[in-house]
Amino acid sequence: MFLRILWPRARGLVTLAALLTWLPAAAIVSEDSLPDQAQWMSPESGEFRGVAQFRRVFVAEPGLVKAVLLAAAEKEAGIALNGVAVGTAVGVRTAVTLDVTRLVRAGTNLLTVQVTNTTGVPVCRLMLELVLADGRQRWVVSDPTWESSRDSAGGWKPAFVHGEAGFRRWGNPFAATRSADAYNSWMLARGAEQATDPATFTVPPGFRVELLRTARPEEDSWIALAFDPQGRLTVAREQRGLIRLTLGNDQVKQVEVIEDTLLECRGLLYAHESLYVNANNSRGFYRLRDVDGDGKFEDKRLLLATEGGVGHGRNHLRLGPDGSIYLVHGDDVILPKEVSADSPVQQMANDQILPTLNPREAARVTRYLQVGHVLRTDAEGSSFQLVMGGLRNPMDVAFNEDGELFTYEADMERDIGAPWYRPTRVLHLVPGGDYGWRRGQGNLPPSAADTLPAAVDIGVGSPTGVTFAHESRFPEPWRSAFFIGDWAYGRILAVNLREQGSTYVGSFKEFLSGRPLNVTDLTFGPDGALYFVTGGRGTKSGLYRVSWTGGPVAPAKVATADRSEANARNIRRHLELTLPSTPERLDEIWANLDHADRWIRSAARRALERLPLGDWSKRALTETNASVAVNALLAVTRVAAKGGQPLIFARLNSLPLGSMNEADQLTALRIFGIALVRFGWPGEAAVKQAQMQLAALYPSSSAELNRELCRVLTNLRAPETLTKTLPLLSAATTAPERLYYLMQLWAIREGWDLDRWRTYFTALREADRDQGARDYYTALHQIRSSLTNTMGSGERLALGELIAAAKTAPAAVLAPGAPTRVKAWTLSDFDFSTNSAGRSRVRGREAFQTVGCAQCHRMGSLGGLLGPDLTAVSARFGRRDLLDHILNPSKAVDDKYRLAVLTLKDGSTVTGTIDREEDPLVILPPDPNAVPTEIPSAQIAERRWSDQSP
Repeated sequence: MFLRILWPRARGLVTLAALLTWLPAAAIVSEDSLPDQAQWMSPESGEFRGVAQFRRVFVAEPGLVKAVLLAAAEKEAGIALNGVAVGTAVGVRTAVTLDVTRLVRAGTNLLTVQVTNTTGVPVCRLMLELVLADGRQRWVVSDPTWESSRDSAGGWKPAFVHGEAGFRRWGNPFAATRSADAYNSWMLARGAEQATDPATFTVPPGFRVELLRTARPEEDSWIALAFDPQGRLTVAREQRGLIRLTLGNDQVKQVEVIEDTLLECRGLLYAHESLYVNANNSRGFYRLRDVDGDGKFEDKRLLLATEGGVGHGRNHLRLGPDGSIYLVHGDDVILPKEVSADSPVQQMANDQILPTLNPREAARVTRYLQVGHVLRTDAEGSSFQLVMGGLRNPMDVAFNEDGELFTYEADMERDIGAPWYRPTRVLHLVPGGDYGWRRGQGNLPPSAADTLPAAVDIGVGSPTGVTFAHESRFPEPWRSAFFIGDWAYGRILAVNLREQGSTYVGSFKEFLSGRPLNVTDLTFGPDGALYFVTGGRGTKSGLYRVSWTGGPVAPAKVATADRSEANARNIRRHLELTLPSTPERLDEIWANLDHADRWIRSAARRALERLPLGDWSKRALTETNASVAVNALLAVTRVAAKGGQPLIFARLNSLPLGSMNEADQLTALRIFGIALVRFGWPGEAAVKQAQMQLAALYPSSSAELNRELCRVLTNLRAPETLTKTLPLLSAATTAPERLYYLMQLWAIREGWDLDRWRTYFTALREADRDQGARDYYTALHQIRSSLTNTMGSGERLALGELIAAAKTAPAAVLAPGAPTRVKAWTLSDFDFSTNSAGRSRVRGREAFQTVGCAQCHRMGSLGGLLGPDLTAVSARFGRRDLLDHILNPSKAVDDKYRLAVLTLKDGSTVTGTIDREEDPLVILPPDPNAVPTEIPSAQIAERRWSDQSP
């Protein structure tokens, strides 16, 4: 007899995930030249005057997000990329910045420069920054690898590089610049007096961009917008309240405050004769109504209060085709208790199988993990359904012409390089869908059968507003596109989606970009133009309009969907309905459990889970069709209590895994994982049978299958797993793959000898050299520390330097004593008009270490990464701006480095970074040498964010 699932408590598990919660990590460092290595170059060392040619061939990898070129010259330089003129640099004081993304091609490229100076030496300095979709950066800089010529007909030879003498003579022209594709490019808008000039934007031919209004100081920074029924714009101010903008032909005619109490209104929706507001810092969903028609909202009603944080908080709102209202929440929002029991999503559990030293024990599993989700309600807010989940921080959603819902989902930049990293993604959201986000190692892979994959992987980014253009006056292909905003990288992308079975896949291209283009929200207006606002984090805001001016636009054609795709979509939608348990309904579900379309199989399995288990469990356990059986068994495992464990493992072990297709094999492995995490090990006989059956498949020709086989076999402690996995580790060619096998083998503590340890630590040193972000290097550090601490002295001695990290560990403070205080320096104490004569890189490096900067910041291979990486800081800030941040470190603190201040019930306070939100909270102290603190939630009286830099 099965019961509904019981969520077991933890019993002292030791997992690698638990050990990875606090250690400092290394930084992402480019494998190519760093930007501060860009040199002044000329054709020769002498005082030649006239015209000089320079050229450099470079290779660009596929998956380019942005390419931005900075250049300066004495006196003038014409620059071309792949034979196309891109711009001119004039003078040495300030660099010209050119967006050349569209001209860089995957493979070989040619960058050429012609410098003219009739009164002095023709010199130039350049930096081309390339940012790839996986977060890596590459730089092409002016250095000795360039060729130069004084003769336009040829005569090429290595360029002469002036080194320190060049900097003393011509200075550093890369002042206060930040590439449009760099993650913090939004900071360019801080302190600006005007919103970015639209003439500097990159936009396809035929489109015109207008700046309709720059926000006045009293109007705050703008984060959301919506058109009201009268065609006026309502704009949300970041701190408090709403303003109404009445538009003229080319500017805003009138501005008025219409609400001044709600805090950080990220979501605005006009519907049902009301304005609905998702007020993030007010922690609530509100309905506002203008009762007397005077344009003010006299009636304000709280429809839903939500608890939790505000970073990944209460985001946008959207009206559904049926009049329902959809609320979008990030993973800082706690799922409200008011969620209906009949919601399409019945669980979002943390049941990924992780490397552990105690695999026999069941893990602590939470039915509804705190993750991003979408709620649905009616006009009155009478009930709230959990419609889809397993998200990180979706900011907005939009419906296409078929009535299907989509979002642009955020990534976790700290995870770059790790096997659990998920890029920013466009997701097709369906009722009941789970998209696999669990945080860190707990993230479910795209292959997990109880999750759904992305329609399009975008890469690095910072998602904001989204909208479809089907009601626009744009020509094709833009009218069919899904427009998505990328706040940090300064761009609006156009995603073209096409039907594939019952879902969609697609591709994307850049529509509009700028420096900065801190876009927060976008929508199409009644005139068919695209309107968007910039702002956020206190940055300067602007309201822009994008219109098509390139000629007549053909009328929209009536969509002619492929009959088979429409039929598939109808099948999926019918399975997603909440219908009673009848023999006919069960037969319909059963007929689709082995459907070739993954989305239909998933919908059938979810429909089965929502019916009483007793109505179908026997049929599931006795099903003879292997494909149907494995998907039905997945449903059983997800809703059964521990009492069903013997039957689940017996059915698993009886499946003909060797003859099943890969999708069904992966489903079976996911069942093993769920059952082991939730229930622990079954009897020894069942374990041995599972070991034998799975070991016969391992290794496979499929990389995905190998990873999941390794995951389960390691947990089951199957013999020969170590022997079979070490060759896969040695053959790994990517950072995620290498780290994956390192983590799995970490859990195996028997069967090692010196040769095997050498193989393992050789791979670990290779992983040190790979690129990754904080959590990637944290994992490597903890793996090494954990293993070397348990090794015998003889093994450590025999392995020698092999067990040491390949990269320099975070630098220690060279002089523990406090430096002598000279004075309280201010910016006015420095003259920035002088050159850099007399500076010393050696003394700068010593200062970087002596005062402790290197404990938190990284420069090249030196230092840690508790704070921002400073490797390319010279490309981001000029000397004045950089010194301003040093003297005034709290002037701008990125949210991910902000400290929490916890006041405990005994009156004491604890300050640090919250690294784990579970109970107890794990707090990283500001001092990187201090030990992390665990604080039970019951001891916390108050929690606030510090305005001070760590």
